[in-house]
Amino acid sequence: MANLYFFYRYINKWYYLQGLIQIKPMLKNILIFFSWLLYFNISLAQTITPKPDTLVFFLKNSTEIVSIRDSADYILTFPAKAGSDSLFSIKEYYPNGSSKLIGQCLKSPLTTRLNPEFEGQVVEFFKNGNRKSVKTYYNEVLMGDITEYYPNGKLYCKYNLDAGKKPLNGIDMSKFKLLECRDSTGHVLATGGNGKLTIFDADFKYIAGEGQVVNGLREGEWHGQSGDTIKYTCTYHKNDLVSGIGYDNDGKAYPFKNEVIPASYKWGGMEPFYSFLAYSIKYPQVARKNKVQGEVLISFIIEKNGELTNFHAIWPVSKELYAEAVRVVKLTSPWKPGLLYGIIRSQGVIIPVNFNLNSY
Repeated sequence: MANLYFFYRYINKWYYLQGLIQIKPMLKNILIFFSWLLYFNISLAQTITPKPDTLVFFLKNSTEIVSIRDSADYILTFPAKAGSDSLFSIKEYYPNGSSKLIGQCLKSPLTTRLNPEFEGQVVEFFKNGNRKSVKTYYNEVLMGDITEYYPNGKLYCKYNLDAGKKPLNGIDMSKFKLLECRDSTGHVLATGGNGKLTIFDADFKYIAGEGQVVNGLREGEWHGQSGDTIKYTCTYHKNDLVSGIGYDNDGKAYPFKNEVIPASYKWGGMEPFYSFLAYSIKYPQVARKNKVQGEVLISFIIEKNGELTNFHAIWPVSKELYAEAVRVVKLTSPWKPGLLYGIIRSQGVIIPVNFNLNSY
């Protein structure tokens, strides 16, 4: 299924803006950062009973670490060491203790900023305990048959993916082949890539997109919404957007030619942005003295007026490096705000800021 299903899921998530320079933090720095988090293993609900050598993290959907369980969107657990099969068993839970995900990885999530790179079968669950999806990863790439379900347990969609160029989140979306789509009662809507396709948001709260597909491609008029504030109507031909109009809550129309235009740094994109950071960073003396370096991962919101707000540490490395990363990023405000279906909206962003002792 080409450029369809994952597009609607993707545009409602946080954007990850990759830096130009990659630095692999030393294991020593990782251990320094996580030493204060190990007490999380002590106070979990009775429904979650990790072994003594299991690491537990309270996370937001942006993978920001929080210290209070009630503030978390989900709980990630995995062993400190790989098992006899050289795999790390990954389990995620909702705050109420019910299973959210079961899978496994070839390497520890500590080396991937708590974003597991899965291997083999991965099963996701709804909060009510019903299966949400069954997917398979080969060499840490999603591929093969993928099955998704409605919260009531009924089949939602089946499709097949042949791994390819990986332009988005490790996925070549042009390789998707829609096998079947049903409504929540079991009635078949589309089969073999043809028919009516209804695409929901990740939590099945609203219809993100709905219309006809021909050979797996959007064709004709489509309707949908994003959250509670934006609705749209689009016309497609062989999956290419011909025209589109977005509508805000007041019914005002906004014609557009691109469904999504991400927010951007005002002086020409990410290369000038990171050049500015490299010029402006003042390496904290405490971090330099302790020889602390690595890649700080921070999240923030780009508001509708372009101002940067709500900074949080996702991977701080140290409090001194995190504080300096926030300081210099704030200097880049305001940005050009992003557009979704022609309408300006605030946008969550996750960026890495690199600190290398040899560069400063």
